[in-house]
Amino acid sequence: MRTLFDYEARVAYANVAFGRKCDNPFARFTAYWTAFNNCYVTIFDLDGKNQITLERVNGVVTSIANGSVRIPKVLKVSRERDELDHMFTHFDQGLRMELVECPNTEFFVNRTPELDGHGPIQHDASGQVLNGVLSITRTVEVNNPVWSPIDKPAYARFKAGGASEADVYLLSRQILFLLYTVRNNLSHGGKRFDDAADEKVVENALPLLELILRSIVPAAWH
Repeated sequence: MRTLFDYEARVAYANVAFGRKCDNPFARFTAYWTAFNNCYVTIFDLDGKNQITLERVNGVVTSIANGSVRIPKVLKVSRERDELDHMFTHFDQGLRMELVECPNTEFFVNRTPELDGHGPIQHDASGQVLNGVLSITRTVEVNNPVWSPIDKPAYARFKAGGASEADVYLLSRQILFLLYTVRNNLSHGGKRFDDAADEKVVENALPLLELILRSIVPAAWH
């Protein structure tokens, strides 16, 4: 597992220290995600994956007017999901197992997402059973919701002791992106009473996020 020292990820260390003092689960999750964001962006950069270039047309750098000056236009090839995908490649099998074994994962396996004004959404238009967390910013129709699931058949095999390495890979990656959806809901979901405002979601997401941070910046917990 790739770990970071204080001098490599000062924002991460500072936000872990701040988050540990927060009693409010929303504040703690926000602090911990800020710490994690610093980690996965830093590792993406350290591994030489960050592709940023200046936009050029016929060899001339493109610029954007900002008052009396012009600023070069920058093109960033990678997205945040690319950074998270790369971060996941650094998760060792021990961390992946810890995430799947964590009791809080079962909460999301058995949870029915909710949308403001509609209540729980048990099925989509195709008859698929929902669990995990609804993506508030990407759901535009109640019958065709966008959500972050935890695969029930794979999790059932895990609980029965028959999970394959592929099952653990799938489940742990789903957990990572479920946490990302929780972050997005909190940051961009508005003030509706839905998955973005569900305190139980955040309370159960926190131990999972903490497991990840403890693996990346272990010295922050001493």
